[in-house]
Amino acid sequence: MRNPRLILVAGGECSGRKSFARAYRSSFLLDLPFRGLREGISSRSSFYTILSLDERDERTRELLRKAREMGYRTTMYYLFVGSSLALFRGHARSVVERKGFDPDAIRESYRHTYKGLALALPFLSLAFLVTNFKTTRIRAVLEPGETSEEDMLEAIVSLRREAEGLGPLPFSLDLVE
Repeated sequence: MRNPRLILVAGGECSGRKSFARAYRSSFLLDLPFRGLREGISSRSSFYTILSLDERDERTRELLRKAREMGYRTTMYYLFVGSSLALFRGHARSVVERKGFDPDAIRESYRHTYKGLALALPFLSLAFLVTNFKTTRIRAVLEPGETSEEDMLEAIVSLRREAEGLGPLPFSLDLVE
C-alpha cells in the first residue's frame, strides 16, 4: 500500500490560502478531500488542509510529527504575502462579508507564521514557497533532508523580504474603518 498524502496550504491570515485551494484543487491538491489536520491524520487516508502555521501552535507541529511517523508524504504550499497586502485583503473581505476587521490580528499572524514555517520544515517531504501577490508563482522548492537548513532559511528570509517590500497601503485604514 502506498503512503497516504497530506497536502498543506499554509500562510498568514489573508494570504489567499482558501482561494489557492479553490483554484488549484484539481491540480496541486490532487482532488483530495479537505479535512482538519487531526481528523485527516486519524483517518489514515490522503487529504489536504489549510493552516496558518503559527509558531506558538505546538499542537500542529506535534500532529505533523505524528503524520511523518505514520508514513504520510507531506507536501506544503506556503503562500508569501506582505502584511500590507494582507491588511488590504482583510479589510476588503470584511466589507464584502460585513464582518469586523481586526488589523492587529492580521499583523500578529504575520509576526508568528514565518517562524512557524521554519519550525514545520523537518516534518515535511516537500515545501513549495509561493508568492501570492498580483499573480501566484512558485518561487522555491525545498526538500527537507536534501536541502540544507541554511538554504531553506535563506529562501524563507528572501521571500519574506520580497513580500514585505510591497510597501504601505495606498490609503490609511483609519479612514475606512
